[in-house]
This record gives sequence, structure tokens and C-alpha cells, in this order.
Amino acid sequence: MNISRRKIIGTICLMLSAAMLATGCGEKTVQPAKTSSLSAAEEGKIYFRGTRSITDSELSGDIRSCRFRDRKFYFLTLSGYDDESAERKLYSCGMDGSGTSEIKLNASGEILCFNINSSGELVIITNDDEGKYHLLTCSADGSVKTDNDITEQLKDDYPVDIALDGIGNTYINCNYSNLRILDGELNVTADIECGYIDKMINSANGDICIYSGDDQTRLHSVNAADGTLSDGIKISDDDYGYDSTPVDGFGDTDIFVKNGSALYSYDLETGEKIQILDWTESNVNISEANYVFPVSENEFAAAGSTASGNPTAVYDIHTIDPSEIVSKKTITLAGSDSTSQAFQAAAVAFNTSDPDYNISIKSYPAESYGNDINTEILAGNIPDMLITTSDVPYESYISKGILADMYPMLDNEKDMSRSDFLPNILSAFETNGKLFRIPDSFELETVIGKSSLIGSASFSELEKLAEQYPESEILPAETKDSVLRYWLEMNAADYYDRENGKFNFNNESFIALLRFADKFPDKIDQDSYFDEGFWNRLDTMYAKDEALLMNSLISNYNNIFYFEKNNFGEAVTAAGFPSASGNTKAAFRCNYSLGISAASENIGGAWKFVKYILSEEYQDSIADDFPIRISSLQKQAQKAMAKASPDSIYIIQMGDMAFGSRFDSSKYGTPTQSDIDKVNDIINSAEREMYVNTDIAAIVTDEAAAYFAGTRSAEDTAAAIQSRADIYSSENR
Repeated sequence: MNISRRKIIGTICLMLSAAMLATGCGEKTVQPAKTSSLSAAEEGKIYFRGTRSITDSELSGDIRSCRFRDRKFYFLTLSGYDDESAERKLYSCGMDGSGTSEIKLNASGEILCFNINSSGELVIITNDDEGKYHLLTCSADGSVKTDNDITEQLKDDYPVDIALDGIGNTYINCNYSNLRILDGELNVTADIECGYIDKMINSANGDICIYSGDDQTRLHSVNAADGTLSDGIKISDDDYGYDSTPVDGFGDTDIFVKNGSALYSYDLETGEKIQILDWTESNVNISEANYVFPVSENEFAAAGSTASGNPTAVYDIHTIDPSEIVSKKTITLAGSDSTSQAFQAAAVAFNTSDPDYNISIKSYPAESYGNDINTEILAGNIPDMLITTSDVPYESYISKGILADMYPMLDNEKDMSRSDFLPNILSAFETNGKLFRIPDSFELETVIGKSSLIGSASFSELEKLAEQYPESEILPAETKDSVLRYWLEMNAADYYDRENGKFNFNNESFIALLRFADKFPDKIDQDSYFDEGFWNRLDTMYAKDEALLMNSLISNYNNIFYFEKNNFGEAVTAAGFPSASGNTKAAFRCNYSLGISAASENIGGAWKFVKYILSEEYQDSIADDFPIRISSLQKQAQKAMAKASPDSIYIIQMGDMAFGSRFDSSKYGTPTQSDIDKVNDIINSAEREMYVNTDIAAIVTDEAAAYFAGTRSAEDTAAAIQSRADIYSSENR
């Protein structure tokens, strides 16, 4: 898969009043309990409560699709991702997770997709050993009632998903881009080009709607009679449709729409969207609510898993009497719709266990988050907690004394101390010896290369390497601007003094960077660069020395091990991003961190939430990144050595792109202690966090353009950047 290079998501800060500001003017795996207390009930409000259960038997593989009928869940799972090891299985369980069992078909062939018809029968598409496609109708126990060969109807297309309307038509998502419609006699009545098809759902009247599009995902109603689609409807808050997912309709509600914060009813004719329930208030971990289904007007079912290999959770989400609501102090956590989910599971778990405080999450559109927060602050609508991104100036909050030093709070705990956490992660977040922010987890950004070729990434050593391998790419797919941006993120200590907010670009190290960046192309045509030939050689380009250095994101103990086995074919060294000194071996990429307002009325509750994030319970649950608690980090290392990760994803970064490669890593075995020690050495070498300042990056790339065009010297360019950075610093400190 291709994804844009991720930016640091930012930090969480608890804020002072608007008056004080005016004077100075990021899935963790958490297992929440089954009950929760909410803030005092509001008159006339309908409250929902999610009752969570775990399937009483483990499902084999990852869930690929899920259906719900007659208070039972049906799951199609996939384990293994290559042709030899891939295996699909069908399961069912009750709404409370009980009775989990595999449904075995009395027919040969691999199950590709399925749905359930109005009679409660399973409708399944399979692919047999001869490559033929079959459309099966089966009873709930897997007994085949009908078996029709639909190979001719599908031609050479691959069936990804299947939907059924109320009048006997079958809708098949082919290759994620074509909608094939078959009538009751299995004749093809329409073949519609749709762009990328994300999902197919049933509206309340049984009609089929597809959520599709290339650049902008929209909801389209399907007219089976003439094989056409309606004009697309925007159901999400962002322009691209990434933040929302359509859900089957029910009763008087055409469809439902879910996002990371809430579930809404949606009127297809008027476009009216009304919130039905809030996930956090309803005690539902949205990371587990991958699939949502209406059961009745006042009940919903949900199911899913937070990550590969984690238990499958099922929810019965139903209304409760307002008298069950317990009064608590509410702490508001504000974030963008793409970052507020970071602590949603933690908020649910905290709310269920804490008798005094309740975390309430308020989300804003990602594209306007910074401006929205500024508007809220100026209007006096101050959230208690804030998830900040590069759009929100948390450094300014620190310089104005808005955030409290958490070291005294930590030192006052009897069951927790500084020694429980990685000392270099604490020091990386210190400002003038005080701890105003603390992350819950981290990843590592570095550049790796064969140990036989590279020791450090100093400009001088890389120039020698380039002379030795003139036909090779030092950093594939990088451009002048991408080299500058990544250097700014990785090597902040070379130009930025966080203690006083000053920048230093007018020096020989930065001038050397400009000259190094000038060796790269101005731009890359991605279509021609990332062609079929590129993908064919991706796994071997580093082993064959066609490419020498890899921008890599290290998020677990398996990554370096798999890079060595799968890409380089030998031991690698974490050299850090190229710089004049070559001293920065790695930097912390911390997706989230927590801070507390020095004047918060809820400072006790705020610290309790921070303490929960730092607790062994929470830290042990972190699976996608490295935890900052030493004991939890050690447990993660032991897990890596004990069991191979069968379906790993590792990230290769090139220019403005990052590639998530998924493969069956079990064939490589597991890391040994020496492999674990190598990762620990990289962790221990990191001294600073990644620094993302889009304003400074814009200044640097803007002024560097004249140097790259040959109209200004590197020295004069550095001086021009310094002048603008000084102005920026004085205006924003």
C-alpha cells in the first residue's frame, strides 16, 4: 500500500484561561471494562451503553469482512498473505461472543466474500482449484443449497465483496473498481466503472449504495434497472471522505454514518446528519468497532479488533435509563478528528474505573483544527485538554508558563518513579530541566545501510560512498526539498535551541546541507519513477547495492531484523539522516504526549489520567509502538523473540512517500537476543524528538530555491533563511 509520509501528530496540553493566552499573544490496545460511569445526565438526552464481550473462541487470522443477522455475527478471516500460506475461514458467534465456531462448507474452494440474504442464508463467492468462481447459497451451518458457476459473468475480474438488494439482484465489487450487477437468473445486467469502491451498504429500503471515488470518496445510490449511479453525496466532514464510513440503514433512517467520535443518522434526500450516540460516552472503544450494524431503533451491534492477533470484541450497544448516569467532573479533551482517537480507548478505560472524573472528547475537522482551536480560545471556550499538532504552538504555551512541571507530581508518587521510564525519553522532552510534556510511546526515525558500507551518515562519508558506487542511488526517490525537510525534522539540535526558541542557520553545517541537497533532483515524476520495474526490484534494490540508504521507521523489535533478512541480505547500521557531523543516529518520533495546565481546576484529575497512561496496565497494552516504561519495553522484546509475527507491516520511506509492505514474516523466524540488543542500542542512541515546524520548513525551502536555481550562493541563502527565522521566532515565542 502507498501512504503519505506521516507527520508527527503532536502533543496533548491542558490549558489556562483565554485571558492568560491573550496576554502572551496520533491505536493503543486497551481493554476497557464492561461498565462505565458518565457525567450527570442531561434532561431529554438519550443515552447508550455498550456492553463489551470477547468471542469465547479465538478467530484464526484477521477479520476481512463481517455481517450481522438475527443477533449473530458472521466473520470471514484471512491468515497468511502469500499464495502458499493464505487461508480464509468463516465463523459465527452470538451477540455476546458466545458459541463461537467455524462454519465449514461442504463444498471445495476458497471463500472470497459473503453476505446474508433476507432468508438468513449465507451467499458466498468461492474460487475452486481450477480457477472457477462459484456463487453458493448455504444454510447457517455451511450446508450448500445451490452452487452456480459465475466464472463467465466475472470474466477475468476478481470478486472483492458482495451485496444483495431486496428484489433478487446480486452486486459484486470487482477489483475494487467495477460494480457488476447480476439479476435473479444470474445474468449480467450492468457493469459500472466506479473508481475505488470502499464499501457497499443497504439503505433502509433495501437499495444498494456504494462508497466510492478516486480522489474524493462519495456515497452513490445504485439504480439496478438502468445500471447507473446517482451523483455522489458527501457524508464526511473532510473533503476526501476518509474520516467517515457509511452503515446500513434501518427503519426511518436511510443510512447511518460513523466516524471516530460518534454515530449519526443520515437522510439521503436532505443531507441532514444527526448524532445518535458518542462512542466514548457509550463506553465503546472505536478501535474495536470496525463493523457497526443497526439492530433496532434503539440498539446497535459492533465488532472488531484493535490489531492483528488481538482478541475479537463484540458490542451490544443499547439505551440506558438516565438514572444510571453517575455525576462526575468532566474533563474535555479536544483534538482533530484524525488525532482524537489516539486516546479514545484510554478515555473509555479511564472513565470506567475512575469514580471522580470523566474524559469527554471533542473533535474538530483535521484541515481546520488549528484555526478552530484558536477561535475557541479567543471565544473563551477553553478545553481542559488539547491534542496539539504542528498547527498548535505548544512551545509558546511552555514559554508563557501555561504548562506545569510534571516532575514534582511524578516524584510524589509512591508506586511510580522516574527510574521506571527510559531516561533519554524523559530528557528529550525536558525544557530547562522541567518536564512539561511526556509521551506515552515512541517510534524511531533513522536511516539504515549495510554495515559493510557505512558507519555514519556524515556528508563526507556519503560523498566517498557515492564515488565508490556511481550508478547507485544514495537515498532513492529523494529530492532537494525532501532532503531539506527530513533533515529539519531529524537534526533539530543542529539549528534549534528549544530552551530559548532561537534558530541558527547561518553556519557551516547548514551550508554543507544545502550543498548536499543540491546533488538530488529538483523533483521526481512519481508515475514514471514508481513504475512496474520499481516494484519488481523493491525487495532486492538494497541487497544489490542499487540503493544504499533507506529512510526507515522503526516501531517494534522486528523491523531491523526483517529489513536485514528481506531487503539488505546482511547486517545493517542505523546511521541517522545525513548531516555534517553524522552524530544523530536516531530521533524519537512520538505521536502523542501529555501536559497539564499550571492553573487547571481539574489538575488532580488531569494527573490521574496522565498516571493511567504511564501505568503498567496501559504501557503493557501498547503493541504498535515502543512503550516508554522500561518493564513494558522488556516484555515487548520477549514477545518478539517468543513468536514470529506472521503478517507484519514494515515501512520504507522514500521522498514524500512511504510504502507499507506486508509479507509472511514467519519464514524468517524470530529475532534473537543479539537482534534485540541492536534495537536497544538504537533506542539508547536517540537523544531528541523529531521536530516538525511547517512554517520554518516553508521558509527554508522557499529561500533555498534561489540557491538551487544557481542565482544565489549557499552562504547568502543561509543568511536569508536566518533573517526570516529570527523574525518568525520573535513573533511566535
